[in-house]
Amino acid sequence: AAAQLERRLGKLAAARSDFDRAVQAAPDGALRDEAMLGAMEVAEQAVDHVGAVAAARRYLDVFPQGIGATRARRILGSERGRAQ
Repeated sequence: AAAQLERRLGKLAAARSDFDRAVQAAPDGALRDEAMLGAMEVAEQAVDHVGAVAAARRYLDVFPQGIGATRARRILGSERGRAQ
């Protein structure tokens, strides 16, 4: 909840840190999907392309069919486009 509030307030670094801490605190928890997705989205929103790509890879490793899989694939696709 804190990460979502910080994100809405534009405190992206704090939000990302909170999303990451949520995953570390409960790596098999019920909210893992949402926390990993939040970290990926915040990195993208903060224009941290390297961080967004890394978060997208981590997300797809764990949730290849998760709620954020399409977005993660889009982020990875944009990385491939940059490399060409």
